[in-house]
Amino acid sequence: MWPSEDLTNARYRPDNAVIGNAGAGSPGGPNISSRLIELASMDRHRVELTIDGARPGAIHATSIFVKPAERTGVILEMRDNEAGKYGVARFDLKTAAVILKSGDVTASGVIPAADGWYRIWAAMPLATDRAVIDIGLMDGDGATKYAGDGKSGVSISGVQFEPASRPEPYIATTTSPAPLR
Repeated sequence: MWPSEDLTNARYRPDNAVIGNAGAGSPGGPNISSRLIELASMDRHRVELTIDGARPGAIHATSIFVKPAERTGVILEMRDNEAGKYGVARFDLKTAAVILKSGDVTASGVIPAADGWYRIWAAMPLATDRAVIDIGLMDGDGATKYAGDGKSGVSISGVQFEPASRPEPYIATTTSPAPLR
């Protein structure tokens, strides 16, 4: 998928959140990072991306680099664009742990990276060639729907989606998608 690092690109659709530029640097190769910041509203606070070219019937891994800030809980939600497969993984970046894996998710994990960053990931089969990925925030109690304060969030970068049971080494994409392996 592309761009994998600049989540301010219009391909990423914020939902009760804003995406801002967090500046340079993040581990694993990304050159820039973005900030996912919750709005001051009672709802889910996330960014969504639709990905074409998935392989129906195959397991796909989605990963993203996340650096905790005011928020330390993150949710990664995946589904087919039409009714079909659905899965979710929740992560606590204070303890670098997966705290929930449900639905069609077959595996998930947290990989520590440099400078306080983590690469979170989840894998699941898809039934169609179009996937929808959500990266969302959780409040301090682990709720995914909560009253945001308009300023809290996390830094994010390096989104990767591939047919695999776990993430492969990160490949940055800026002008065109990396070929699915």
